Amino acid sequence: MYKNVVSMWNYLFPRKKTIYWFDLSAKWAGQLTGQLNSSFYPAQSSDLSSYSSFDNSIQALDLSFNSLSSLPLTIFTLKELEILVINNNKFDSLPEHIFNYLKKLQVLSCSDNQISKIPENIIKLYHLAVFTADNNLISELPENFYQLKSLNKLSISTNKLNYLSDKIGHLQQLEYLDLSFNKLKILPNSIGNLKNLKFLNINNNSISYLPDTIGKLVNLEYINISNNPIESLPDSFYNLKKLKEIYCSNTNLKYISKNFKNFQNLEALVLDGNRLTTIPPEIGQLKNLSVLKLNSNLLTTIPESCKYLKKLKLLSIKRNLIKEFPTCILYMTNLKSLEISENFLNFLPDLSQLKKLEKLILPFNYIRSIPLSVDSLSHLEYLNLSNNLLQTFPATLYSLDKLTYIILNDNKITQIPQPLNKIKEDKILYLKNNLIVHLPEKIRDSKIKLYLENNLIPDSFLKKIFL
Repeated sequence: MYKNVVSMWNYLFPRKKTIYWFDLSAKWAGQLTGQLNSSFYPAQSSDLSSYSSFDNSIQALDLSFNSLSSLPLTIFTLKELEILVINNNKFDSLPEHIFNYLKKLQVLSCSDNQISKIPENIIKLYHLAVFTADNNLISELPENFYQLKSLNKLSISTNKLNYLSDKIGHLQQLEYLDLSFNKLKILPNSIGNLKNLKFLNINNNSISYLPDTIGKLVNLEYINISNNPIESLPDSFYNLKKLKEIYCSNTNLKYISKNFKNFQNLEALVLDGNRLTTIPPEIGQLKNLSVLKLNSNLLTTIPESCKYLKKLKLLSIKRNLIKEFPTCILYMTNLKSLEISENFLNFLPDLSQLKKLEKLILPFNYIRSIPLSVDSLSHLEYLNLSNNLLQTFPATLYSLDKLTYIILNDNKITQIPQPLNKIKEDKILYLKNNLIVHLPEKIRDSKIKLYLENNLIPDSFLKKIFL
């Protein structure tokens, strides 16, 4: 949602035209020029000892990557400071003076330190809108933390948080909440009170169920519940009609409801690494879906109704139990990336309708031939059919100007088809671990780079061709 503290500021305070930003970060000094709705002043040096005093009109200060364990006292004279960034330092606690003197602070970012506790005095930052403390050692938040009524973004990813107070529901202005990579076992019922929440990430915790109140988050656009032992989704989950992205990978999910059709705004659905045996046909009603990933499940096919997913650009269904190429895919005319690797396919149909396809990834199947219709895929850039049963491949691949990578390792290919003079653009052809005995003599003059390890070509012949 926010790529960095700059985009965060522009998003939260779009009408604020001028901010005096001073960059003393050792790693990024001078890199943010032109990105902020502000006047930006990169420091001439990141050596803090060279700054005995600061201009009191500074509103934003970045001290990242300076190996700091404390802050110079001169910083606390900056009464106009609204943004303080102290990421990637050596703080084991937040300096108390921050809360006593920097009363106008709206953004405090202290990620990538060794902080184990958030002081109760943080409540003195009445205007705090953004607090990020990712990758620290925090195990709990103080009770009065939940009185920060202006808080819009809270990110405490990659900590040791094992408890979230029911008072989380008091943060009524919260739009962004990232609790990923912690040790949470329960999401409190009061989470449903966060009516303004748009982004929720609880990836990589130990949460076994979602509370029914999750359905009250009617403005939610992004949810990530991956890598939790969640076996089912509550009925209320399907009330989240504004969702644009759902990530639910590596849970214990065995079933998804036909009520997925409620997510008419959904653009990305990722259900990798579950125990799904079927997908409801109602999924075909998700007219705005552009990304669908169903990898590492127990699927034998996908519903025919998927042919109505006209906006789909990426489909990945690798590591399933699919024996026949799903015909519905042939109607996905906007598809750019298709992966069906590690299944049981033995035949490819006419693919000529997939004219926008850029990546075709089908290794570890039982495919015996590549259809000639592949020459219609004029946008194809990457083709991978490694670990199949191919004995040859069509020379029509050479005519695809955008096709750069042709990966056919670990097949049963015995020869490289001619004519090579059709190759107009540079190509990289991987044919490792095949049964090739001879090479065309003109291959040395073609625009093709070959990888031929572990074939049956005599060394003497290779020297004749390439030396």
